[in-house]
Amino acid sequence: MTDLYGNTVVAGALANTALWSGQQVDHTVIFPKSGTITAALLKWAGSPGYSAGTGGTVQYFLETDDGSPQHLPSGTIIGQSAVQSAQFAEQYGAIPNVAFTSPIQVQAGQEYHLVIVNNDPNSDANYVSIDDLWDGGGSNVFSWPPMSPADQPRDPALSPNQFNVLFKDPGSAWGLRENYTAIGDFTYGDGSHFGNGYMEVSSTAAGGGLGHKVSGSQQVGEVFTVSAPTMTVNGLNVAVVRVSGSSPLTATLLSNGQVVATATESGIVSQGSNSWEGYNQQAASFNLSATLQQGQTYQLQLSASSDTVYSVHGLRDGSVPGAVSGRAPAVPFSPQTTFSDGYANYNTGSGWTDGWDTWGANPPTDKSQDLSFWFGSTPGDGGTVPPDQLSLIMSQSQGHGNAKFIVKLDGAQLGAERTITATNGKTQAFDFSGMWGSGAHAVEVDFDNPTKNKSMTVQQVTFDKTQYLSSPDVLTQQSPMLAISVGQ
Repeated sequence: MTDLYGNTVVAGALANTALWSGQQVDHTVIFPKSGTITAALLKWAGSPGYSAGTGGTVQYFLETDDGSPQHLPSGTIIGQSAVQSAQFAEQYGAIPNVAFTSPIQVQAGQEYHLVIVNNDPNSDANYVSIDDLWDGGGSNVFSWPPMSPADQPRDPALSPNQFNVLFKDPGSAWGLRENYTAIGDFTYGDGSHFGNGYMEVSSTAAGGGLGHKVSGSQQVGEVFTVSAPTMTVNGLNVAVVRVSGSSPLTATLLSNGQVVATATESGIVSQGSNSWEGYNQQAASFNLSATLQQGQTYQLQLSASSDTVYSVHGLRDGSVPGAVSGRAPAVPFSPQTTFSDGYANYNTGSGWTDGWDTWGANPPTDKSQDLSFWFGSTPGDGGTVPPDQLSLIMSQSQGHGNAKFIVKLDGAQLGAERTITATNGKTQAFDFSGMWGSGAHAVEVDFDNPTKNKSMTVQQVTFDKTQYLSSPDVLTQQSPMLAISVGQ
């Protein structure tokens, strides 16, 4: 597979879910490392039309995953915050950092759910909304669709369920908000952070749904200084909308005014069909090869002939000082939750700007905006291939405690020991992701605590959407290990 460098988040708009009439919101999160979580920072929408009355009283609950194919909150609470008022949130520009009442222990690679509840007894009149990103895909996205088996890709670097947004009305089942990406920043006990700190989608100074145009002398780009170790890249993707015409984009990479590499779009993205063009973004791919040197500054430039118009949007990096103007704290999100190496700029034909223009503000010096762009390290893939996905469906015999197991891939253990909590014949899903490369891989499942009366069953092993078990495999004290080859 491939490592990706750049801002891989794709979104066309902010989209809110109101905490009214008893409705709850859920953010799915898969933590990359084990440890304790002490706080969560989300983006509340407290302006007219998105809130009412006092704004209500909001509380966060961190729950385990139910292990179902839909990956829903289990109802088992492992930690919670104190109740927070909307007035408290407004002190921080409706982006409050809410501490949990005590540190919450989490395991790397396991799915958790941050369930957000409005406890106000009259939530019809007193509520706020939770803001997240939406990339424009999905069906009936504003009419609360039923749970789908899988969301469309919103970010090629994410595991399938990472940063999913779900909602639930009283008495109803959880439903998926298709093609939403949760905005949030989780603080670990050691002071490190994890999440998605892209907190808004940029309009231009002209307003409306169009981003900046790429056509003729009009260009869009990104300036970045590489903080990662020197790398060789062999592909590039940029999220764009083709508004009109049929000529391809050209991507040019420069450093110190000299061309490093250039490539023409591999095929042409389909034309957008919605006047809110940002909702129709697609990834334009380029077979662009270059070596990016650590500490070196580069300028990526997009251009097209004058007979064709493309539209490109910026995403607001919530970690950049001034990105949340007039709000406290001035830098609410951690740089660890965004691509912090650069900023977007553009050229209307009279020279390149030193930043972006946003929400009617000029001059164009806003450096809190990034393009949705990413380089890949596998020849020809354009950085479009997501991580490998390994999924195990497990169950256990009744009684005698919960079964525990570890998983190895090519001899290396994947994360911490896992525990099956599903009972009464129910199954539980365990998902793993990583850049494991092409070819065959050896998967091993080891039953850690078998007894005479305790067994567990591997119901199915799925690797990159291919199932490998023809029938369930029961692990016992006498036979506590499953070994199977997956991949090609």
